[in-house]
Formats: sequence, C-alpha cells, structure tokens
Amino acid sequence: MKGRSVDQINIGLMLISCLLAFIFPFQLFLFSYAVLGPLHYFTEIPWLEKKQFYTRGKYDFLLLVLATILIAGIYYMTPSDEIVKPDGMKLIAVFTFIAFFGALVMTTMKTLWQKAAAIILIAGSTFIFNRFGIFGMIFGNFIPSIIHVYLFTGAFILLGALKHKSAAGIFSLVVFALCTAAIFLVSPDPQMNRSLSLYVKSSYLLFAGLNFDLMNFFGMQHVTPDSPGLGDILFFSDTGIIIMRLIAFSYTYHFLNWFSKTSVIKWHQISKRGIVIVLVLWAGSLAIYAIDYKIGLRYLYALSLLHVLLEFPLNHRTFIGIGQELKARFVKRDVATAT
Repeated sequence: MKGRSVDQINIGLMLISCLLAFIFPFQLFLFSYAVLGPLHYFTEIPWLEKKQFYTRGKYDFLLLVLATILIAGIYYMTPSDEIVKPDGMKLIAVFTFIAFFGALVMTTMKTLWQKAAAIILIAGSTFIFNRFGIFGMIFGNFIPSIIHVYLFTGAFILLGALKHKSAAGIFSLVVFALCTAAIFLVSPDPQMNRSLSLYVKSSYLLFAGLNFDLMNFFGMQHVTPDSPGLGDILFFSDTGIIIMRLIAFSYTYHFLNWFSKTSVIKWHQISKRGIVIVLVLWAGSLAIYAIDYKIGLRYLYALSLLHVLLEFPLNHRTFIGIGQELKARFVKRDVATAT
C-alpha cells in the first residue's frame, strides 16, 4: 500500500474511532485495551528489537527493561483491589522520568561514560523535580498513558507528513486535531442514555486515576480522593464523559494506526513460527480478559508498560526528526528569500 493510501485509511480510522468514542466511550476503551492492546504489544516489541530499539548501543535497552521491572514491582506489590499508594506513585514517576530522559541519552550519545554520567545526572535531578506535584502526574500517569497514545501518535503523523511531503498526511493531522476539538467542544447530549453495566464500571475503576488527573490538569473540575460522588463524576457527569471520549479515541486510534501501517513499517515480516507464537499469546490474553477483566489487566500490565518504555527512544527520534524536517524547510525558505 502506498503512503497516500495509508493516510486515507488513517483518516477513516480516526473518524470511526472518534464516532465510537462519542457513542460508547467506556465500552470502546475497555474493548480496545483488552483486544487490540495485547496484539499491539506482541507485535511492536519484536519489531523494535529488530530496529535495536532505536538506540545507539546494543544493550542500551536494558535500562528501559530495568525501569519496567522496578515500576511493575511496585504495581504487583499493591493488592489487586487497591490503587498504588502516593509514595509508590512517586517512585513510579521517578523511574519513568529516568527511563524517558535516559532514552534520549541513548539516542544521542555514543560512549558509555557519556551515557553513564548523563543518566546519573538525570537520576539526581529527580530529587528536585519530585518536589512538584505535577511531576508525579506527568511522569507517573500521563506519559505511560495519554501522552503515549495521543501526543506521540500525533507526532508520528506529523513526521510522516513532513518526510513524504504528503497533502493527505497533513490533512490526516488536521482531522486528528478536529476530532480532538470535537471531543472537547461538543457537549454531551443530556438525553443520552448514560447507564452502564456493573461489569463496565467495575472493570474501568482501576483506570479512573487518569480521568481524574486529566480533569484537574485541564481545569475542568477539581477532583480529590475525598471528593463526594466520585463515581457519578467519573461515569455520568459531562466532564467525565468528555474526558472518557478523549481516552477512548486516543487509545483506539493509537492501536488502529499501528495496524494500518503494516505495509509501511513491515512489522509483520517475521517467521511463521513467530506469527504462531504471537497469535497463541494473543489468544491467551483474550481468554484471560474474558475470564476476568481485572485479572487480565493485572497480568498484562508489565507487558503493556514494557512496550511503552521501549518505545521512548523512537519517540525521541520522532521529535528530533520533526525538528530536522522543519529546520530544513525554513533554511530552504531563507536561502530562497535571500537569493
């Protein structure tokens, strides 16, 4: 498939994701996370390995694996029916911060001593940044979730459009922005049936911290753990529905975008044995989610987190690529103007 065709398909996938997010925000997210998510993890991680995880050193990725183990350890030490305590979230934010900026080091520096010195400085700086409440919100919650599926996905779209000088690619970015605007600007219909099954509500509760943090971040509604009626705010309020639209749209399109680019990035070019292993693992994950959504979420948490952290070097290379493409265009424009 040519790049233009992929862009056109992605425009359609954006519109479908957005429409479904308006109609079934909670159900769409739960479906996408359980069905599309694991297949995404099982296919992206081997593809990243073939690309040496976009790092300069052969073993650089081990820092990201270590961070995953430490963060997952905190999560698994928390009882399954509870959320991670504030002290645990602070540690998660610290490890994510080190992994995120450590990945930048691994994409830009060559020698081991440079990398080691930079990572030590990054780790030391967390003692300063961890004093700010927004630090935990961004690195403990947003980067592994909404920033990964929304902001980084938008960056991939922009880089592709710039590199290929594609009008369809630019238009897809416009559609992406328009979908986002619609999510926030179109008020939920007061006549809309907002009833949800007990299964949907109980399955989503472990994700609720992201919704409340986004409400606070956007200044849409001030929410604390002690706020009365948290369940009503989350599931039935206009604010809750708008935030859920954003999350459902972002996750669903993020996964669909990956699969739509199969012919471009060729993640499917693996051995028959590899394909069978992926399908068996995917089927197993679907079975776990079908038995109990919370159990599926818990058992696949480490894998989900691992794919997020291993993608950090690619994220940095994407933003570096955007900067280079924009710089090249401005330089050409300046030269043309001067002559």
